[in-house]
Amino acid sequence: MSNKYNLEKFVQNDYGNYTTNINKNVIRVTEYIKPQKKSKKMMLKSVQLLNLIHKEFWNKVSKTDQKKLRKLEVPYNLNYTFKRRKKIKLYFEKVLRKKIRNTHTKNIKKIISKFDFLLDCAKKAKNLENKNFFNKKTFTHNDFHPNNLIFDKKNNIILFDFDNIQYSQNFRCLYFFLLRFAFHKKKLNRKNFKIAFKIIEKNYYLKIPNFAKSIEYTLFVELEKILKILCRVSERNGLDIFIKKIIDVHLPNVLFLENLRKNEIQKSFK
Repeated sequence: MSNKYNLEKFVQNDYGNYTTNINKNVIRVTEYIKPQKKSKKMMLKSVQLLNLIHKEFWNKVSKTDQKKLRKLEVPYNLNYTFKRRKKIKLYFEKVLRKKIRNTHTKNIKKIISKFDFLLDCAKKAKNLENKNFFNKKTFTHNDFHPNNLIFDKKNNIILFDFDNIQYSQNFRCLYFFLLRFAFHKKKLNRKNFKIAFKIIEKNYYLKIPNFAKSIEYTLFVELEKILKILCRVSERNGLDIFIKKIIDVHLPNVLFLENLRKNEIQKSFK
């Protein structure tokens, strides 16, 4: 498949080869060529690649492989992690009570202080599960963000890192990408998010929910990510280092999206 599509191809940049072959020739890239064109054009090309994966590529996958992909479950989804909310909180409270010298103590305290807020947001987000767009499924990459996109010398986009491929809801991949791209090395603001949304709205092969509803879907994806990390750490099945990532990246995103959601609701009433 990689011979025909821009998926995990071998790429040589101006500084030499920065690739490693592992696990039956799966290629991992440690450095990538920075795009020469403006990020808006990079976003458009990325959506075109997203269309290829979500629609055209899925149709070209053999029936046998489609059946295999459909059997794959999405690990640590919001339903799974939300049900374990009490265990998650108890675990982190226990870590704090032990008073063990922990590099993540400050971050854990911040998470605990915002935990009820996150659960309240998650409870609201779960209402999306009965919506039509929520249940649309296809082959998804599930880790589609700018750091997994590289460019060859002709400015063609190539996608890497297929460790999380699933047959799952389109929105998980779509809004994760929208969020990461809108905020990639930029300040959190409505303008950047709206620009990214408009490009997807205009160029994605499915009709996606309006701007206000898309904020809610994006919030769902980010909350799912946070609770997934917390659940994995509490089950001793994840890395504590991601606790810092919650504080530095995911929590600010949730706070921004929740405020943006409230502002859009207020605008609709005026």
